[in-house]
Amino acid sequence: MTRARSVPAVIPVVPPLLALAASLAGCAAPDAVLGGVTQAVTLTEVTNFGSNPGALKMFTFVPSGLPSGAPLVVVLHGCTESASSYSTETEWGNLAGRFGFAVVFAEQESANNSLSCFNWFQPSDTSRGQGEALSIKQMVDNMKSTRGSDPARVFVTGISAGGIMTEVMMATYPDVFAGGAVMSGAPYACAASLTDANTCQMGNVSHTPQQWGDLVRNAFPGYSGPYPRLVAFHGSMDTTVAPADLQQSVDQWSNVLGIDETADVSETFRTATHKVFRDAAGHSRIETYLISGMGHALTVDPGTNPDQGGATGAFSEDHDIYSSFYAAQFFGLTAPPSGDTTPPSATLTAVAGSDTTAPYAVTIDTTALGNGSHTLAARAFDAANNAGTSAAITVTVQNGGGGGGRLETFSSSSGPDNPGWTLGGWTLSTRDATGTPGSRSITATAAPAFNTVTRTATWSGLALGAAPRLSYQRQLALSDANILASAGLSVIINDGADHVVDSKAISGFTSYSESSFTARSNLDLSAFAGKTVTLKLVVTASDSSSTVTSATAVIDQIQIQ
Repeated sequence: MTRARSVPAVIPVVPPLLALAASLAGCAAPDAVLGGVTQAVTLTEVTNFGSNPGALKMFTFVPSGLPSGAPLVVVLHGCTESASSYSTETEWGNLAGRFGFAVVFAEQESANNSLSCFNWFQPSDTSRGQGEALSIKQMVDNMKSTRGSDPARVFVTGISAGGIMTEVMMATYPDVFAGGAVMSGAPYACAASLTDANTCQMGNVSHTPQQWGDLVRNAFPGYSGPYPRLVAFHGSMDTTVAPADLQQSVDQWSNVLGIDETADVSETFRTATHKVFRDAAGHSRIETYLISGMGHALTVDPGTNPDQGGATGAFSEDHDIYSSFYAAQFFGLTAPPSGDTTPPSATLTAVAGSDTTAPYAVTIDTTALGNGSHTLAARAFDAANNAGTSAAITVTVQNGGGGGGRLETFSSSSGPDNPGWTLGGWTLSTRDATGTPGSRSITATAAPAFNTVTRTATWSGLALGAAPRLSYQRQLALSDANILASAGLSVIINDGADHVVDSKAISGFTSYSESSFTARSNLDLSAFAGKTVTLKLVVTASDSSSTVTSATAVIDQIQIQ
């Protein structure tokens, strides 16, 4: 179970305003699959698809044997990207092969924008019947005439610059698109020039929901038909397109769709706060996923489960949610022909895996968990990929001791509980993973100034048993200031040589943070069974061109079983 990476924020060598407009990202190539296993996809370029006033390129993926009347998804990449690179990260071709729809990948050319961004801030490219917006609409027209795409099931999605362009297409062609999926985007018409882009991206455009809605209605005066539904994914730590833009998109489209801005459902789904905004009939019209700790990024979830996919890369991060799949599900592309959209029910007994046969009971192996409190919940999926979540329960795990068992809780202000520690550049912190009054953790920050800085704490003399495992709690804040910078945490076992057993690292103008302690459980140390080893906690950051990059780690509740 691997899960995704971040979209590049700003290219530091570009003038600031252009860089901000260019910080909107992602694109590449997959093929038809069975289950969740990806095969290579080849994109086909289509020329002469219309007058093409925006001078864009058109690429397609159509699964072999796809019948006429199938749905169509239009995909828009971000700055510095291509159709091919974004296809690789999103694996829309993989989903098309599984669920039977066609995909168009629109591609910007550097002659139109030096960083290959769609010109989402330029009225000549964002107005109905003009520029890039018309070029994208002509791609849809081509697919309808040559492939028989279902005009009632045409959808659009994109990231960053492509995400904002997605809302452009929803606003200017509501008669063409039935829904949109926006990754790290912003509301329609939040900027009308390159100089307005920064204000828009920082979420500083001040409009009421009515005013936001009027901008959409004015994009196609006199239109009285239905408007597209919206699903949006955004990082809580996005400093390129602020999370405030997510709420402004909700304000805008809720007003257009005639629903209020208050969510009917607000739940924690894996790493995100998931909200659902329904109409009076109870139908979902807007859904949002605010991913905790994610910056300006596409969230993917590599794996073989039905709802897993996507590839990590320069512009995508593993945050346990495959956004393309959940966008396709929102569009209704993953449902069986019956169109069942009723959420299944789930009853929790214990959770330790999955079961596909009633009564859906799973046995939990507590030795795979660290001692202490754990919250468990069940999530059920039906044949239409509708999901239901049980109420959570809390259980307390206390595994037996056994050879080599050690626990470090930093329970006092005088230092670590156990002998053998050398804190180096680490210090005691008042933050505590368990919330126990007076208990501590340890923390370190590496903040380079045109160099590399490393902080190392060691715990020596650890005699390991026959089947050793490591668990610990961490809280990270990593930030890279430019494309040459890097930052991260490494957990190392030394048995005469260093072996990295767990790590988190970023590089190239991105950020990563954890808003609360994150459990790292049951790390396999069997390669060191029976040995006496040293545990090393290493925070490092490197930046040869600024003093802004930093890496901070807080560590608590270290347990070796």
